Amino acid sequence: MQSERIGRYRLERLLTAHAPCETFAGWDEQLDRQVLVTRIPLDGVDDTARDIWRRDIRRLSGITHPGLVHVLDILAQDGCDWVVSEWIEGDPTDVLVARQPLAGSEVARLGAELAEVLAALHQHAVRHGGVRPANVLVTAGGHIKLGGGCPPPWCGPRIAEPPATEPAAPAREPLDSDLRGLGELLLVLAGTQPGGAPMLAPTEALLAPTCGTLAAPLASIIARCLGEGDEPPFEGAQQVAAALRALDTGSHRITLTEVSPVTPAPRPRRPAIIAAAILLVAGLIAITAWQLFALRRPLAVAVMPVEAPTDSEPTRLAALAVDTTISSELASLPGIVVVAGREVQALRKVGRSDAEIARQLAVQERVEIHLSYPPSSQGMRIDLARLRARDGRVEWKRGLEAATWEPAVARELVGELLRGAYQGSYASSQSHFSKANPETIRIYLALIEKERTGKLSPDRRSEITALATALDEAPEFREGWILLTRLCCAVYAMRLDDEARAEYERVRDRALALGASKAMMVPLDIWLNLRLGRTGEAVATARQLVRLFPGNPNAWQRLGEALSVAGQVVEAEAAFARSSRLHPSADALASLARARSSRGDHVGARAAVTELRAVAGESPTLTAAEAFVEMYAGNLVLAERLYRQLTSDLGGYLAFNNLGVCLFYQGKFSAAKDAFQRARELAPTSYLAARNLADTLMALNERELALQGYENALELIEPLLARGTLPLSALEARAVCLARLGHASDAARAVDSMVKANPHHPEVIFTAALVAAVSGERASALAWTRRALELHAPAVWFESPEFDRLRADHEFRQLFR
Repeated sequence: MQSERIGRYRLERLLTAHAPCETFAGWDEQLDRQVLVTRIPLDGVDDTARDIWRRDIRRLSGITHPGLVHVLDILAQDGCDWVVSEWIEGDPTDVLVARQPLAGSEVARLGAELAEVLAALHQHAVRHGGVRPANVLVTAGGHIKLGGGCPPPWCGPRIAEPPATEPAAPAREPLDSDLRGLGELLLVLAGTQPGGAPMLAPTEALLAPTCGTLAAPLASIIARCLGEGDEPPFEGAQQVAAALRALDTGSHRITLTEVSPVTPAPRPRRPAIIAAAILLVAGLIAITAWQLFALRRPLAVAVMPVEAPTDSEPTRLAALAVDTTISSELASLPGIVVVAGREVQALRKVGRSDAEIARQLAVQERVEIHLSYPPSSQGMRIDLARLRARDGRVEWKRGLEAATWEPAVARELVGELLRGAYQGSYASSQSHFSKANPETIRIYLALIEKERTGKLSPDRRSEITALATALDEAPEFREGWILLTRLCCAVYAMRLDDEARAEYERVRDRALALGASKAMMVPLDIWLNLRLGRTGEAVATARQLVRLFPGNPNAWQRLGEALSVAGQVVEAEAAFARSSRLHPSADALASLARARSSRGDHVGARAAVTELRAVAGESPTLTAAEAFVEMYAGNLVLAERLYRQLTSDLGGYLAFNNLGVCLFYQGKFSAAKDAFQRARELAPTSYLAARNLADTLMALNERELALQGYENALELIEPLLARGTLPLSALEARAVCLARLGHASDAARAVDSMVKANPHHPEVIFTAALVAAVSGERASALAWTRRALELHAPAVWFESPEFDRLRADHEFRQLFR
């Protein structure tokens, strides 16, 4: 039975347990100070091993260094050894980095401090043996403290050695395991090594999003610590410290050089020294302030749905005006992440308390807005409150009144309240509001409402015309230009022609000139590049975005999406993990689920859907993500039900198209035909809907109409081919259409291009098998089918009519057993 007191130390609470060891917060009753107490069980431990370990601990306790957590005492009691260490207030490095990526200079500085601690230990021939994130703390002052030294070999995690892939090399010195731990920790500090993920090779591309210009030299240092690459490994920790210090000092020197003026003609020596000192101090203060800001986790604010009277159209429009103003203005502030109030409301509906919601969504605050009639008039009153999310404590609350419910006035009032609520950080954009006349604001709000409810027209023409005309009367109305940019982006994605591209770029540049945030606008470019098949450009743009906004979870989400399409799975997962650590949003989890599902990771995709359900509750976002995942996993009955729900609730081309896919693979060809025809009506220029409808007509033995459909799909694809912008879906559709029209050699070349660009994508390999089956190439069809199944393509896909001739083939049937 374990005592509550070990010698003079009282055990207060359990902190961590790494079987069989445990760590407690303790109190030194003799010296009145808090201490850290670690229990080391001795069951089955032979005396020799224990004596060696105690000798190492004693040697460690005799070393003094400002970066070392000092061992104060070692006792034996209750059949265990107990190690008492000094108590340090600080964050483990992995917890610190989870809040916010560190700049390259910070990685170098903290790494140099850690290397200097190890050098001091090695000078006394002591190997630490436990260099890992949980043992490396960063104090409130921003300095390293290394604890957990000399772990007993029978207790706790140990430093992993790389698997042998070549004949064994001569044994390395024991101290080198500390250098390897240092290299792994530098990867954690750089934000590239999430907990539990496989070890990533240190490369400039991997470190570039967070470390910027220091990515290449840091990658070289880490590789030498790990003993990887062509450069010789470091001879000792002091050499590593010197290399990292040179990077840290050099990065500061570069910054100071950029802000220092050119040296004027010689002056008396004393004033020159004073001026240089002032510049140096100012520069260091600026660097320190920037680093402290960079370490802050963004403030996650849930904007609750506006509560307002529902007895008239003016009150409804005023509530919508307030809602859009609050969300867009808060989202434009640095260091703030806006969470849709609908996510919070969904969790409230299932009985979650505010404290549980705050923990689940990582929300620190919520903003509540109430619109009402003032007691003295028929005008409008707006009350805005900032509340602490975990307990509902009111941090700030004010109200303003007006004589009208005019939406433009409502925007003005809520802007005034925002200035008060976020005094010192809110930069008013009221000049943009005031330059929008009431009619322009009404048109804008009506379109926002249509966008939110999924009721925009298929080609967006009427909406673009109405908004562009309204903006002619209010050319400084920034929010209107941002909305117009989104509409033009959708048109360009559908038409993919030069005219649509030019219009999108013109409108986007106008929005940026009016002050639209790049964090809001650049993701549109990333999405477009992915749609156009320009994966390399999408990845490069996304990397630039996370360099500009390293604390923005949406930026990391976009990087994860681009890397997923590029097939860089490990980096993509790391980017999605960073996004979730900064803020677990429904959109990011839905994107992660789709990315995993597309590459055949159905278990991982369903896990992301489970997380999404916990975050967002029952919502269209959850329904769409779950439908996509189940469709790719081959659970077509459930996917059909979910897509029917989406077509009923929201409509939209994609929902009807995917509903048709689910029906087609279940053999419900007539119902699939109806769904694909509806998709074509909603998106007449969609080659995908044209190809899917043609497949269905062929299955219904309407051969002539089917061949016309394949020709039509190719006509829609050819302009993209001429411009060299073919997204993956277009590559697949083109290969199938060519095969169906009897152009076997052209279809084979299309398959080669498609597979070369996406060699590990389950749907791509399935399409290759389908083209081979249509072309009557049995051997190729069998080989591609085998490969597609290895990549977890659903077996139900192979039940489509294209594989009818192969189903009698014994070897084909064996692939599915």
